[in-house]
Amino acid sequence: MTPHDGVRQQLKQAGHRASEANAGLRNLAVVALPMIAMCDSRDVSGVVDSQNLGVSSVIMYDRYPGGLGYCEKGCQYIGQLLQLCYEMVQGCECEEGCPSCVGLPNLRPAIHSDPDLTRGYPIPDKAATLRLLELLLRINATATRTYWPSRNSQTNEAGRLRRRESSLFNIGPVGRSVKIMDELTAYHEAGHVLVALLLGAEIHSATIDPDRDDGPERHGDTQIVWRNDGSSPREMAERAVQVALAGPVAERLYGGEPFHPGFVAEWADDWRLAWDAAATLIADERRRVHYLEQTTLRLHRRLDQEPYWSALAALADNLLAHETLEGEQIDEIVAEWLS
Repeated sequence: MTPHDGVRQQLKQAGHRASEANAGLRNLAVVALPMIAMCDSRDVSGVVDSQNLGVSSVIMYDRYPGGLGYCEKGCQYIGQLLQLCYEMVQGCECEEGCPSCVGLPNLRPAIHSDPDLTRGYPIPDKAATLRLLELLLRINATATRTYWPSRNSQTNEAGRLRRRESSLFNIGPVGRSVKIMDELTAYHEAGHVLVALLLGAEIHSATIDPDRDDGPERHGDTQIVWRNDGSSPREMAERAVQVALAGPVAERLYGGEPFHPGFVAEWADDWRLAWDAAATLIADERRRVHYLEQTTLRLHRRLDQEPYWSALAALADNLLAHETLEGEQIDEIVAEWLS
């Protein structure tokens, strides 16, 4: 994990050192990663190093020759990993850092508080680590920024092309208001709905007020039925990938922030569904990530065009107004924009 140049600059402007922030993140990741990868804490470790990549970076590794896939799991679910690290440091009541958050929990308190007495390590800067996590959860990595075109705020005659100024998100996803979250959820579900329809599916219903008694807690829910049209397993997998990624793409278009679909905790389920569907298409994980990113880009470009964006916005408007839409209602809304 290497902070983007912009992230390091913002840390510097705030009076923090990137190396201190990385040290705290490394200590948090060592504790959080086993929860994601379902392994023992002794199976993984990490270092803060600047020699290999030229800048201070957090390098996590499996403590077995050749590795066992634990750190690869952390990379696959990087959004959840960073969110968990953030919650650990944010929820700690200490002021400057302690072994329960950014410090190393395996050192004795006496040497941990005074590293000059022995070979212990000082506790990293908690404020720097917290700020780094806020920035990482709010923006994406350098490689991702190259393919996320930004769209300026605009409206059409029907007033449907609303955009949110970036200042609404200046404290990151954790600080979004309930109203903004509802709007983002509406666009998210609208993305799933529209792309599924474009690919030939039927929509049973879509809601931004799901029944949380019938499964894991979630903000929205879309029921999709695929027609038996003789499509091959490969074609069905490709459709599943597109529908899964369409929610994050639509939400990103509305919010105007350059999020990567694999780096946001709220989109972890979408990324997992796309990842699993793409596994039947591409075995190599590096090539699979590239495939998902290219699919995301194609969806982004398509939904950002008319009449698709107007149809997307109309669906989101109606979800905000009614919370739940049945299949016939959805068909009528989309038919107004797509013949």
